[in-house]
Amino acid sequence: LVKADDPAGSWLSYAAYKAPGSARITLINTSWTVPSDPKTSFGSNAPGWWYGVQTADGAGALIQPILAYGYQGSVFSIFNGVFDWNYQSWHTSDEVYTVQPGDKITSSVVYREKDNSYDMIIAADGKSITTSFD
Repeated sequence: LVKADDPAGSWLSYAAYKAPGSARITLINTSWTVPSDPKTSFGSNAPGWWYGVQTADGAGALIQPILAYGYQGSVFSIFNGVFDWNYQSWHTSDEVYTVQPGDKITSSVVYREKDNSYDMIIAADGKSITTSFD
């Protein structure tokens, strides 16, 4: 089911939250379980799960902890990513960990006021990746 004003005409689905006025999102936590391996494993049909934080006007960076299949072969991987809309550039964490179907993923995006930056954290099976972005 696709909502009428959903801009994605594809498999993409999402929810959006806009902080009121000049408020800032300071913390998001999620958890989910790695699903079974997909039947179609690569290309635009490879599944991935992520959420992100970006500026209200959509410019600048979209920061996102990610679980993706097919990023490093026929496995699920966790990593942190940043897509910069201003420069159309993609950056990912140096660390990437393979996870297995059934593993529990936890992730957070945390705002650090002291230096106006965000930390992305994603973890599973005793492995954790923290990436800072300002």
